Parts: sequence; C-alpha cells; structure tokens
Amino acid sequence: MVCEDAAEAARNIMYILEELKVSAQTTGVTTEAVDREITYIMGTLGMVVK
Repeated sequence: MVCEDAAEAARNIMYILEELKVSAQTTGVTTEAVDREITYIMGTLGMVVK
C-alpha cells in the first residue's frame, strides 16, 4: 500500500469500522452491508478481495 499519510488513512478506516459497529447494533446494518464496506475500503487501498 502506498499512502501519503498512512496514520490518517488508518484513523479514517477505524472511524468507518466503529460507525459500522454502532450502526449494526442500533439500526440493524446487515453483515452483507458491512462486508461491502470493508471490500470497498480494501479496494481503494489497492488490495484484491475475493
């Protein structure tokens, strides 16, 4: 992974994952929705997800 500010990228990913966790507990976000978000994040980092 090449990133100008890896610490900032990691912090943003952490915020997204924490919000998904809260949303799953309060609004019923499905596991499929969480999987899609994680796949999207990993894709933007250039990681291949199967």
